[in-house]
Amino acid sequence: MVTKYDVVAGDTLSKLAQRFYGDATLFPVIAVPNGITDPNEITVGQELLIPYITRRHTVASGETLSGLAQHFYGDGTLFPVLAAANHIADPNVVQVGRSLLIPELRDVGHHTVVAGETLRALAEDHYGNAEMFAMIAAANHIDDPNRITVGQVLFFPNLTNF
Repeated sequence: MVTKYDVVAGDTLSKLAQRFYGDATLFPVIAVPNGITDPNEITVGQELLIPYITRRHTVASGETLSGLAQHFYGDGTLFPVLAAANHIADPNVVQVGRSLLIPELRDVGHHTVVAGETLRALAEDHYGNAEMFAMIAAANHIDDPNRITVGQVLFFPNLTNF
């Protein structure tokens, strides 16, 4: 679930993260789904999607993303979902004490790919945001998000906190 928000004078992504999440450092949670690469460039009147955050987890010593994916999703191979949601470039390195966002993955639908479809287009149709393609790819174990095949059945996760 997301809230739509229209940017007003004086807004920054950090201020919005502080307002909505109580933590200014969570500005990437707003930036990524809105396709914002430079967090200093938002404009008055711009409509932003503000994702809900329903669960966080503080990394303990010895925990890994695959172990956390196993714990939260029952499937350790879903670690890319956690990596994408938390902007972790190297999923083998997770800092102890770091607070992670844990997207809720509930099946909100399946889709069978037809000719001409792309993950970006499907993300735009399903979530209203083409940048969510990375989450669809991660949830479906797709290594190359530019390559989906006709007849492939895709799972669309409910990303209530991403």
